[in-house]
Amino acid sequence: MCWRLALAAFVFTLSACASSGNNFSTTHPPAVDATASASFATTPFYVDFRTRPDITDSHTFLEYGAQDSSGRPIERKTVGFYPRSGGALGPLIGIVAIAGEVGQEDYFANLPSSATFHRNLTAEQYKRLTDYIESERTKRQIFNLIFNNCNDFVAGAAHAIGLKAPILRILPPPLFVMLLAQLNS
Repeated sequence: MCWRLALAAFVFTLSACASSGNNFSTTHPPAVDATASASFATTPFYVDFRTRPDITDSHTFLEYGAQDSSGRPIERKTVGFYPRSGGALGPLIGIVAIAGEVGQEDYFANLPSSATFHRNLTAEQYKRLTDYIESERTKRQIFNLIFNNCNDFVAGAAHAIGLKAPILRILPPPLFVMLLAQLNS
């Protein structure tokens, strides 16, 4: 029985952070604000730490942009870190290492998320977030499921805006985002 649980955990970890790249569009669910640290008028920006809704192919990514004075997004930008190639074998190859990419996540941003942590951002925090994203986009990236995965990218974004992130990064993405929210509530 223990070997079955270990195998299930291993397969679940393998499915985390698989590559994306579809550009389909559906309606977007409203984000839930997990932190009401400041008024919307003083936080003209936001970031959502989100997960892909597929339990067998889980992944974390960011949605961010400007919001109006009532907290409704004016723009929605998306970004995540994933294997550049490898198709369905990308996550399996990612156990060793594969070229990685920081890129858009439009398809998954338009689907319901299995876990979302919303944070209002000041202009200064937003600048630090976008600087971090641009810095990561310009770096040569190596994706590895254990040492450099989508959770690591999201944790870096959290640190860039002054948040705490879970130390263990090989957690399933929904659990990672839930712990991120708990650490910063």
